[in-house]
Amino acid sequence: NGATTSNGLGDPNPCYINGQLINTVATSTSTTVNFPVGKVVSGVSNWRPFELTVKHTDATSVAYTGELIQSSAAALGYTNAAGTDKVSGIRYWDIARSVVANLTDATIKLYYKSDNGTNDGVTDFGNLTTVKTTGSGSPWIDIGGTATANGTGSIGFSNAFTSFSKFTLANKTDGNNALPIELLSFDAVFNGSAVELTWTTASEINNDYFTIERSDGTMDDWNIVGTVKGAGNSSTLRNYEFTDQPETRLVVSEAELTQNPETVLYYRLKQTDFDGRFKYSSVVSVKLKSKGEIRIFPNPLYNETAKLDLSGFKENEKITVAVQDVMGRELFSKIIIMDKATDIAVLDYFQKLHEGCYFVIVSSQKEFYKQKIIVQ
Repeated sequence: NGATTSNGLGDPNPCYINGQLINTVATSTSTTVNFPVGKVVSGVSNWRPFELTVKHTDATSVAYTGELIQSSAAALGYTNAAGTDKVSGIRYWDIARSVVANLTDATIKLYYKSDNGTNDGVTDFGNLTTVKTTGSGSPWIDIGGTATANGTGSIGFSNAFTSFSKFTLANKTDGNNALPIELLSFDAVFNGSAVELTWTTASEINNDYFTIERSDGTMDDWNIVGTVKGAGNSSTLRNYEFTDQPETRLVVSEAELTQNPETVLYYRLKQTDFDGRFKYSSVVSVKLKSKGEIRIFPNPLYNETAKLDLSGFKENEKITVAVQDVMGRELFSKIIIMDKATDIAVLDYFQKLHEGCYFVIVSSQKEFYKQKIIVQ
């Protein structure tokens, strides 16, 4: 009792409890307490704190327990609250209170974000609301709250409530908040003859299909290059892939690549629900090169070292090898001076990583390569 926490918004990255946080309150004065909670899933960091204001009739000690649950609220199967048509397909907060009969009421403020891999899908903040349950299998109840912005912001404080259970974000019936899927990663890699596109979702709600669109560099004109069927409803990790074949779509010759060795293509995903609603992913780019490549093997990795083929680089060339997670954070870096004995570099860093998707970045003064690798 009396201990304080911030909401975890630190420098350079947010900080949080990766699990349950118990906050004890023993006062009859209206009190606001911070719960800097979050969750790490497949190496992806999800910072999602909440603030709780409670009013007690006396100063008896009460323990409040809060945790971020990184799975679909919609998949719980509860009936939508009146005036809403969907809840988050990404996450919810589970909040409990010790059995002490001194609660007058409480209100809550939730935080949401839009960044690489952890997008909450808030695209119409004026039609965002907070909902909660009152028990197992009960319908969601709209408890309101005022949101601050699209993308990244907060909603709260809510209307007063007198019970604790599950809380999440919901879209009002006339709103256009996406909320349907959590896209953990989206990447494009040129393998020397085609562009390989890969993406991973953590959860999907009513996801009919993905459309892959490409721009030649202006990002004004987008062309459809293919579609991939979605999973519909899913609360587990799903991996997707699509290859943009050169003979049918990429109009880039060897001569063109020689004249302009950094030809760039841009890709984006359009995700469409069964009801026709859709949203776009962030844009990724890929540089087309006429020669040179890197090769990592084995891939996927099963608790073993990775071998990196650097035979395309010149002797005495200075090479930087780095490992990033799907959020773009650098986890490992080393410098290699090329000689005849270092065509194959051994990387044992992957044995320290959790299961998930990572990227190996190999760069020199003139070259840059990015290769996806899966740790299982």
